[in-house]
Amino acid sequence: MADLIRSIPSPCPSFEDRPDDGEGDEKNGADAEQQREWIVTNGLGGYASGTVCGVPTRRYHGLLIAALRTPLSRTMMLNQLHEQVVGVDGEPVVLVPGALAGRPEHESEGRVVEFRLELGLPVWRIEAAGIILEKRLLIPHLQNTVHVSYRLVEGENVPAVDLVQSWVTKTGATDLF
Repeated sequence: MADLIRSIPSPCPSFEDRPDDGEGDEKNGADAEQQREWIVTNGLGGYASGTVCGVPTRRYHGLLIAALRTPLSRTMMLNQLHEQVVGVDGEPVVLVPGALAGRPEHESEGRVVEFRLELGLPVWRIEAAGIILEKRLLIPHLQNTVHVSYRLVEGENVPAVDLVQSWVTKTGATDLF
C-alpha cells in the first residue's frame, strides 16, 4: 500500500543558502528546490498548483484555476496569497516570498521548513518570528472553491495573520482540432 503521507523536510533553502550563479540567468539560477511542484484537482477540470516553495514558475500556477467553460479553457481565479504574521510587537513578518521565479519581490523573514502531501493535499510548515505555522490547502470535489487554513503549531499566540490576495484573471483556450 502506498504511503498516505509524503514529507520533504527543509524543501526551501533560506535566502542566504541559495547558490549564486553570478550570471543572473533565470533558467540556470533556478534552484532544484524551486522546481518541485504539486497539483490538486477538483474533478471539474479545475485545479490548484504551484511549487513547494511558493514561487510561481509557470503561467498557470495558482490557488484556484477554474474550468468554467470545460473542456475548452481554464480561468485563473486566485493567483496567490501574500501572507504575513503580525507579531506581538506589532511588526509584520512576511511568511513566504511573493515573487516570480528569478524576480524576487522581497525577501521573506519566514521560510518553509517542511512540505508534505497528506492524502494528496499539500501542507506547509512555515517558520517565522519564533513561531511555526501550518498551512493547508483543500479543494472540495466538484466545486470551484479553495480553502486555505492556518494553524499555530509552535510558539506564542499570534495576534493576526494578514492575507492579501493576488487576483488577476487569466483565461486560456485550447484548440481541440
